[in-house]
Amino acid sequence: MSRDRELEHLLLEATVRRAGMRYEVDCRSYTAAVEKRLELGAERYGDSFLGTDTLRELREEAHDLSGWSLLALQSPEASDPTVFEALRQVMLHGALADHHARRALHARGPLR
Repeated sequence: MSRDRELEHLLLEATVRRAGMRYEVDCRSYTAAVEKRLELGAERYGDSFLGTDTLRELREEAHDLSGWSLLALQSPEASDPTVFEALRQVMLHGALADHHARRALHARGPLR
């Protein structure tokens, strides 16, 4: 199995459109940012993700959203109400990402 970059792009674009419609936000830069991160990972690690439990990795990354937000909330810039609320939203969506990652892990069951 190898990555399907065309599928990745289509799924990202659909996600950005859905986020825009559902939350009335402009996330167009998200697609390029994610694709860039994927390419950096491919350059560094190649297809080594194939031997990785990607769902467990995903869940750990969801925890990082809140961890980094908690640290940022303790910084001087968090005294700005807009920054404070934005970081709280990151934590909220991190909790939701964790919930959905757990659902996927449960549905998949143990790795064989």
